[in-house]
Amino acid sequence: MPTELGTLDAIHLATALRWRETEGVELVMATHDRALAIGARAHGLRVIGVPQL
Repeated sequence: MPTELGTLDAIHLATALRWRETEGVELVMATHDRALAIGARAHGLRVIGVPQL
């Protein structure tokens, strides 16, 4: 993990990753939180709401 996440951000990211795994769909993470965006992108999720890092 390239950045430290708070508890709620970690739960959001884990939920999105689990959903992607079980449902086989590509998700888009919408956030204004830079750390969550970094984590989501590191796991291959497309992110909207923050500038490209």
